[in-house]
Amino acid sequence: MTSMADPQRNAVTVVGDFKQQLYAGTVRELAACFPYAQPSELQAATLEENKRQHPALAEFSARLRSAITALGTASAPSAQVSRQLEELRVSEQDLACRLADIVADIPNTKSIAVIAPNAELAQQLEAAARPYIESQFRETRFSFDNRDLVKRLYVHFTEPKPTKGLEFDVVIAPYFNRFDLHEPLQAHAAYVTVSRPRERLVLIHT
Repeated sequence: MTSMADPQRNAVTVVGDFKQQLYAGTVRELAACFPYAQPSELQAATLEENKRQHPALAEFSARLRSAITALGTASAPSAQVSRQLEELRVSEQDLACRLADIVADIPNTKSIAVIAPNAELAQQLEAAARPYIESQFRETRFSFDNRDLVKRLYVHFTEPKPTKGLEFDVVIAPYFNRFDLHEPLQAHAAYVTVSRPRERLVLIHT
C-alpha cells in the first residue's frame, strides 16, 4: 500500500510485543512477519518508555513482563501497594460484594474493566456482582466484543483477549492468582491484563 501511494516512501513500521500474544501458533520473531525482506531491511528497536500508564503501573507491568520472560518463574512480582496499585486477597463468597465496594469508590467518569482469566469466570462474576453494582445506579455488562468495551457507560466484565489494543482508567483483575505463569499463553494474558489500566490496577486473589 505504501509503495502504491509513494514508491519513494515504502517503509513499514510494525509496533508490537511478543509477550502479548494470546493465540497458539503465532509468529515468534519479527523476521517471520516479513519473509521476503532482506536482512538489512529488518531493523528492530526496543521502546523503553511507557507513557500510557501511571509510573507505578508501568513499573509493575515491566516487572511482570520480565518475570514471564525468565524461565521457570513461579509467580507474579508482589505489588507495591499504593493508590494506583493494590493487591487484595478476598474469599470466593465475598468477591462480588467486595468488587462492588471497589467500583463504588471509582468516579462515574472513569472507564472500568473487570478482567478475569477467562470468559466463564467473567460472566459468572458479572451475574453475581450485578445486583450490588446496580444498587449504586451503575450498569454492568459482560463484554466479549472489543467494540462494546469502548462504551464508558458500563462496568465491563471480560477476559484478556478482547482487551488487546484497548486501555481503561481502572482495571480490576479478579482471580489473578489463577493465571498459570508457567504456561506461555496464560502468562501473556496476565501481562495483557496488567498493562491495560492508565490510572489504577486492583489485583484480587481468591
